[in-house]
Amino acid sequence: MEPTIPTPKREPGVYQGTPQAPLEKSEEAQSPRIIRTMKIDVAEAIKKQNETFVSIALAEEKKQLQKRGEALAAQANIPPLAQKPRGRMVIITIFLLVIVALGLAYAFVLPRIKTTNTGDIPSVNTGSTPSTEPEGAGTATVSLAPALIPPQFEKRFALEKETPDHVFAMIAVERTGGMLEGTVKNFYFTEEVSSQDGTASAEIVPAKRLLSFANAYAPDILIRSLEAPFMAGLLGESGSLATPFLILKVSSYDTGFAGMLVWETSLPRLFDTLFGTKIQARGGSESKFRDVTVLGKDARALGVTSGATVIYTFADPSTIVIAGSRSALEILVPHLAK
Repeated sequence: MEPTIPTPKREPGVYQGTPQAPLEKSEEAQSPRIIRTMKIDVAEAIKKQNETFVSIALAEEKKQLQKRGEALAAQANIPPLAQKPRGRMVIITIFLLVIVALGLAYAFVLPRIKTTNTGDIPSVNTGSTPSTEPEGAGTATVSLAPALIPPQFEKRFALEKETPDHVFAMIAVERTGGMLEGTVKNFYFTEEVSSQDGTASAEIVPAKRLLSFANAYAPDILIRSLEAPFMAGLLGESGSLATPFLILKVSSYDTGFAGMLVWETSLPRLFDTLFGTKIQARGGSESKFRDVTVLGKDARALGVTSGATVIYTFADPSTIVIAGSRSALEILVPHLAK
């Protein structure tokens, strides 16, 4: 049984509110009303999603970067359709121009080069009289004379069309003009010979005919031993020097060596005649040949103090090499001893 609470007395004429039951409590008094603001919403978001102001900013920045990346990727994937046809056209144009240039060079430039370089190619006629060979024969790569040493250059002299003085003067010009070191130039001599049917053809003259054409003395013992093949030419040495040489073939070493010993006194004059040297004038009448050794071989050399000389040796029992310097002899002999 609840206790009885006494009712307070009311004064007359004063409003003192509506009397309430003592046990009734208003709902508003038990839970106070909360006013919602943005600050409160943010606080609740932080509490519920466990986020901070920094994480929110980073998420927003991440979204912006993702949008930028997608925009750049879209631009990079655009194919340059307008550039491919242009590049192909440029390549095709350049290719066509190169083909046209090569065709013009082959048609116009190459023939001029061939015609201007006939001075140092095989089978060139240096005589003043026009050659009776067919047109274009001067540019043939195969000469009439198989050289004893492979040459880089050759010159042909037609003996029936020239005097000895003119032929040997032309050889002297070749010698004084110099040559590249290590190169070989071959001089070969032809003469027209009539056959039984009356046709004329050019044939290589033998060694004996060359000596006769040069009016050069040679002992009979050597003449009888001489074979037809021979080689007269120039060898390029250091300093652009062109050193003359003469290669002879003999049938017997004994007769060949004996003939060379007799011929020694006339060898300086022979070189002066064939190549325009002045060995005889520099050496004097008292210059004599002496024994020397070249590449392990016995050789004979003219005793001059300096400059061009005459030196010879046997490269093999049937091959005599006569050169204008010891260094030239050392280069020529190995080629013949192979």
